[in-house]
Amino acid sequence: MAKKPVVFIEVDFPEYRPFTRFRSIFSFRDGIYNTLERARLTYPDREFVYYHPHAEREELIADVEGMHAYRAAASRFELPELDARKISVALHDDRAFVPKIKGAADILTPAIVPVLGLLERIPERLSADLEWWLNAKTTRLQRRQDLRTAGTVIVGDPLQLFIHESAKILPGSVFDTRGGPIIIDRDVQISPFCYFEGPVYAGPGARLDNLRLTGGSVLGPGVRAGGEIENSIFDAFSNKHHEGFVGHSILGRWVNLGALTTTSDLKNNYGGVRLQIDNAYPIAPDLVPLAAAGGPGPDATTHPALLDTGTIKFGSLIGDCVKTAIGTLLNTGTVLDAGSNVFGGSPPKYLPPLAWGLEGRSYDRERFLADCAKIFARREQTPPDALPELTRLCL
Repeated sequence: MAKKPVVFIEVDFPEYRPFTRFRSIFSFRDGIYNTLERARLTYPDREFVYYHPHAEREELIADVEGMHAYRAAASRFELPELDARKISVALHDDRAFVPKIKGAADILTPAIVPVLGLLERIPERLSADLEWWLNAKTTRLQRRQDLRTAGTVIVGDPLQLFIHESAKILPGSVFDTRGGPIIIDRDVQISPFCYFEGPVYAGPGARLDNLRLTGGSVLGPGVRAGGEIENSIFDAFSNKHHEGFVGHSILGRWVNLGALTTTSDLKNNYGGVRLQIDNAYPIAPDLVPLAAAGGPGPDATTHPALLDTGTIKFGSLIGDCVKTAIGTLLNTGTVLDAGSNVFGGSPPKYLPPLAWGLEGRSYDRERFLADCAKIFARREQTPPDALPELTRLCL
């Protein structure tokens, strides 16, 4: 008898798209763990099933994430038919809505957190994840007195500083826990003259050099960071290793920001920030873009869609595999969709996926895939087998 499944339902919100061209939103890191990792910790004996309204994307992304594709697995797990339109309408009316699958009480549907809520949830998420992290067999903490003798400074409660014993911390860094916990995972390297203001998390293998990290931030595995970062998320293997400011921004995996790349996260008139998001991406033939019923939401009458963040403090959305040239300046609310290569000046408010430069040209697909292979190899990684077909769906 098949194990009881956990069903992950992907819903195509426009603001998700820079992070879901090549994978699911459930693998986006918003704390010590991402949703998939938390589910595997919570349900170690369950099978995971992935649903996407677009059948081809469902099959490809399920392969990337190591899950069963919903349509292919429906008969095996006796899954009921899902109505993409009903799910989309319900979630656009209430972003915290969890779809109920009638007749399948065994099936769990993890809540979907809107991208624009990720930054404000960082303190809550880190606190919730910390217990799992402390209980993991691979977690071994340094003694705090070892840090003091190593020439570091701890401001606030030293019991809110959690550093894996394999981390390498050179003298001259400051850890300020007054705003929340600071969590340094295994094999992190920290050079002198770094300042960390909790709550923050640095994932396994991160390299942090001359970095000021404040305001509640998450740095995923393998991130390389320097300069100034405030209240931002950097997913795995993304680089901002030089001077420049990134604030109130969300970055996907394998992003590379050239030296002095800087985001603006506040308009000079202190006005509300609106994002321009791709609103024409067809997830399924029978679906049309849907406007939210009041409050922040995409305006379905425009292309790209206009999305009100509901705040005056917001920087950029930077999708997976985006690259920026040296000295790139990103205006408040800039969106760089997945795979875009930014050079030649400041980009417009929205760049589509696989954009080349600023003039509407497309990144040659074969060249993009070859570049990904080279970039991934530098970290001893390989691109997913489904990446060529997923890039085809972007064009």
